Amino acid sequence: MRKTGRITAEGQGAATVTLACPAGRKVLGGGADADSGDPSGYDLVESGPDLDATAWKASAVGSAGMPRTDGHFYAVRADADG
Repeated sequence: MRKTGRITAEGQGAATVTLACPAGRKVLGGGADADSGDPSGYDLVESGPDLDATAWKASAVGSAGMPRTDGHFYAVRADADG
């Protein structure tokens, strides 16, 4: 099952968003990227699972003087028992 989320970085602001799995599910993979605004003003600084693979976390930082940039991220998950 795939779950998606939004992340926004504006100016020198930072944003972190987490997609948590329901009980009994684990993250198999995921990703994040910029999809609107000026991607050159948006640095993805983290995209990966948490330590116990029950959530996907994405963090981005905006560059000074750059417009707001939106991105999306996703997590692919499955039942923990296979």
